[in-house]
Amino acid sequence: MTCRNLAIVLCLVTGMLVCGKVMGQTGQTSQDVDRSQIFRSEPSIRPGEPISQGSNAFGYAAPSANDADLGVQAILKRQEQYQPFTFSASLPYYWTSNVALVPTGGVSDGVVAPAFVFAYQPRLTKTLFGEFIAAQQLFYYNRYGAFNFTSFDAIAGVVYYLPNYHNLTFRLSYDYNRLTTDEFDEFFANHSIIASADMPFRF
Repeated sequence: MTCRNLAIVLCLVTGMLVCGKVMGQTGQTSQDVDRSQIFRSEPSIRPGEPISQGSNAFGYAAPSANDADLGVQAILKRQEQYQPFTFSASLPYYWTSNVALVPTGGVSDGVVAPAFVFAYQPRLTKTLFGEFIAAQQLFYYNRYGAFNFTSFDAIAGVVYYLPNYHNLTFRLSYDYNRLTTDEFDEFFANHSIIASADMPFRF
């Protein structure tokens, strides 16, 4: 399949979100799942920057009026090698005015939510990357520990860049999300297929 055909196929699936079946809700209410979706961070880590289109992208100086006198001038610089493995850790803090998401009588609390993300993003072609991510986030309430829970994500997909079109980016991925209590007893699991298109704008 040519790059053009690949771009067309990805355009057709852009914006689709197919949610799979929900598994294993054992006595937990829908508020538990709603609460997790409010706090849960997006575990995606972006691959390396798209290929540079600058005048020195191939290791040569930009053309100038003195080229005839100086000859071809190579830029002596270290060529950076793409690193496909990434690990990140963060410690966000949230505050909510309604811990249990009830219509009346809500109480407030703070939530500490350490997150750990490991990603392997191999470069398949010049602008096509694989994307394999494992992410674990823990949610600890300051006063209402009975609401503590954890969220695990396993993601597999591809990311395709179009540098000549303002770095337009297509992403197609499968996401398995599993929610558990703070003792790692599962109460929710979900399978999703996500397709998206992103175009950054500089200003």
